[in-house]
Amino acid sequence: MVVVAILLSLNFIACSDDDGPGNGSSLAGTTWKIVSVAAQDNGWWGGFEGSFVTFKSDGSVVLGPDDDWSYATWSLNEGVLKITFGEEIPDEILVGKIIFDGNTATWHCYGEDVNDSYEDNTKYYAILTLRKQ
Repeated sequence: MVVVAILLSLNFIACSDDDGPGNGSSLAGTTWKIVSVAAQDNGWWGGFEGSFVTFKSDGSVVLGPDDDWSYATWSLNEGVLKITFGEEIPDEILVGKIIFDGNTATWHCYGEDVNDSYEDNTKYYAILTLRKQ
């Protein structure tokens, strides 16, 4: 679950109109590999590096290599990528600004519980580097 959360939280950095997709339309149908994770809490983000994220045109997302989430969606609005996932219902989110540079993206994001059920309401921050496959 943590691995999927990290993959989803690839908190992406903002992008401008000339450096990548300004909306989800050009991200849809693409697969990205998480090539590095720089995080304050490697335990929470552990397992994301080397994972794949496939953005489907219907708003669903596949996290790999082991996609075991029955609920997984994505959206990209004004340079902010959000991935929500869980078992049957939304449970975790990964959200943040994303910057695109050709076939590479940098996502400055955080992961947190959708229902604020973490005892201390902690947000887990990371910078993920992704490469388009």
